[in-house]
Amino acid sequence: MDERELKTFLEGVRRARFQMPDEQQPIALARELLAHIGTADADLRERLIYAALGVWIEVQRIFTADELRELLRTVLDDAHLFRGIGETAGDAVFTRSYSALVVARVLTVHHEAPFLNRDDINTVQGALLRYLAAERDQRGWVGDKGRAHGRAHAAEALSELARCPEVHAGDLHTIINAVRLAVASSAQAVDHAEEERFVDVIAAAVERGRISEDHWAMWVDGFLPLVEEADPPCYGCALNTKRFLQSLFFRAALSGWKDFPLDVVAEKAAIILDERLY
Repeated sequence: MDERELKTFLEGVRRARFQMPDEQQPIALARELLAHIGTADADLRERLIYAALGVWIEVQRIFTADELRELLRTVLDDAHLFRGIGETAGDAVFTRSYSALVVARVLTVHHEAPFLNRDDINTVQGALLRYLAAERDQRGWVGDKGRAHGRAHAAEALSELARCPEVHAGDLHTIINAVRLAVASSAQAVDHAEEERFVDVIAAAVERGRISEDHWAMWVDGFLPLVEEADPPCYGCALNTKRFLQSLFFRAALSGWKDFPLDVVAEKAAIILDERLY
């Protein structure tokens, strides 16, 4: 189907509350949708394609374990999560970003009914961390084309990954270090609440209870050198880090996280507020 035909078809599916049409083979239709998941038509991409996949994967659970693995392999490949990686503009970001969201939906199913093995989880972790480090397009809302949010959607997938029991303490350390680097090394000041998505990753890691308070304190300490040693001085890095630490502080305080160094977070946020870093 071309995009116009697909949109007409999915409008009917949506009206039927996303019930799979009798004449359709679920995995074949999912493949068709993934082929168009990066469309610049925001309505087709968000309200129809991603919405349908989300319902079928997470709510209706219509795919077998093997089919979910196939979907995961597809969205992690070079034509999806890494399509056009390194670009700072263009429409390929929609394919990358919404592929990351599909990863999140599959991992959510895995939490409740495990079907991925340790090697599968390692593959997902490696791909997501590589993607987060390589994504250069930091646009949030892209006019009539809707949401890009590549890094924010990667953070959503990492949040689900961090909740997986197959992810050990060492993996969690790697994930939170990747978040720290992504936040503190971003020269472009973000303004679409991406810091909240990254805090979600930290919340997921805290929930696992596998990281000590001392290690959390050292992790927070590590933000300051990244900001202070930026050459040339980086306003965006400081601003993004300040916003992240503020969001982290309030989330931790309101959620009552145990063994989390609130005092260290407050101290570092206050230092970064110092105008000398700007």
